[in-house]
Amino acid sequence: MDASDFNIEKYLSGAMNKEERAAFRQKLEADPAFSRRVRWASVRRRRYIFAGIASVAIVAIIFLWPSPGYIDRWGQMKMENPIERGGGTDSLLLAASVLFNKTEYEKALPLLDKALMIDSSSQVALFYRGVCLFFTGATNEARTDLRKVYNGSSVFRYEAAFFMALGYADEKNGEKTREWLKKIPPGTPVSEKAGQLKEALEEGTQQ
Repeated sequence: MDASDFNIEKYLSGAMNKEERAAFRQKLEADPAFSRRVRWASVRRRRYIFAGIASVAIVAIIFLWPSPGYIDRWGQMKMENPIERGGGTDSLLLAASVLFNKTEYEKALPLLDKALMIDSSSQVALFYRGVCLFFTGATNEARTDLRKVYNGSSVFRYEAAFFMALGYADEKNGEKTREWLKKIPPGTPVSEKAGQLKEALEEGTQQ
């Protein structure tokens, strides 16, 4: 654990004094990448707490534990070698793909940030950053990236639309989910999954 990891844990555990908390919050506001890191650490911490509860009350958890969300269930994907999708051979994207494919989204994010600083037009970096942001809980930032992808001419257009639909499905916003599903035409790589999501929503409505 490096110093910043220690400070994050200290902040989340409430062990900082007033001056330390003030400095920490200033860094949160000034550094978006650090803010995402703290958010992801918070998510992990909650998971550890739930795991501890499960070890004490395993029977209750079996019945009460929520089912995985739509993004967790249907959003799993591999980041293809960028050269295969017209994204070039940028070393940052290649390094990000290794982490992304290990589901280490928090670690992939800084690399994708850097790639977009170098080339703000990179649809590869923009799309996969949007996906990473969804998985790390930064929903609004994720939607900003994915809307840009959808509104462009990228080969990731309809995949971006599908993730937008998944995000709204997780929020139980059926109207917005269907709105984004309608943007995905038949015959596209993600149209089959879009159809399955639509069927799942209809079944859920009928139950």
